[in-house]
Amino acid sequence: MAWLAGWSKRIPFTIDHDDIDAALDWFPVRVHLDTSIGAIIITDVGAAAIDRPSSIANGYTFIAQENPVDTAGTIISVEIYANTNLSGCKVGIFYKTNGNTLKCRSATTIGSVTSGSKQTFAVSLPAQVGDYIGIYYSGGFLEAYYGASGTGMWYEGSDNCVVDNETAYTSRSNDILSVTVRQALPLSLTK
Repeated sequence: MAWLAGWSKRIPFTIDHDDIDAALDWFPVRVHLDTSIGAIIITDVGAAAIDRPSSIANGYTFIAQENPVDTAGTIISVEIYANTNLSGCKVGIFYKTNGNTLKCRSATTIGSVTSGSKQTFAVSLPAQVGDYIGIYYSGGFLEAYYGASGTGMWYEGSDNCVVDNETAYTSRSNDILSVTVRQALPLSLTK
């Protein structure tokens, strides 16, 4: 169903037959997001962490403009595809304060990232609607694609994956970074 935006992020759920008063083969269901329960749905932020035709150097904080957070929640994992082994790797969740000025909402240290395939790391980072994923690494190269059909990225030549750090960035259009995060959102069913 390519016509339905976000269809690739669908999840199946089962409704207990004891909650249904009749044998039905079709009926509407309201899905209500609620932070008070433990069940979750997963959504992606950033671009896919895949092998790309270019790479991008270390010593900069890069923030992906691709696919920002669309619902407040907690980032539970980060996926990174490194071209060469990364060292001193940190990730942060950023939001715009004014134009190309962004502030780090939450951050964590990943450390080393092995190159050659997608690597996944468990994290717990709060995020709000409109936030972006950012990455810094002191050594190595991250997979990237310059001049692609992506949304773009911001960059600045220092480690800004520090909570409450607010910095003016340079914006580059069309570039894609191979870093994505998985966001957990609570799921509740209402009869």
